[in-house]
Amino acid sequence: MNHHEIAVNAIDSAIDTMLLPGAGDVDEARAETLVIAYFSINAIDPEEFNHYCERVRRIAVRTRQGDAT
Repeated sequence: MNHHEIAVNAIDSAIDTMLLPGAGDVDEARAETLVIAYFSINAIDPEEFNHYCERVRRIAVRTRQGDAT
């Protein structure tokens, strides 16, 4: 497995965790941190960075809206 595959698998797993019932701010922070860290070491490219940032943001917004209702 190369660095890119490891990065994508780790980020996808963190995002999947955000979708679990009971997930919260810590899970969101973990996903954001992984995206930034793997981008910082060039394991993911700028397009993937933007994609993952937007994905995390959408899930966080949706989760917060669910908490408000």
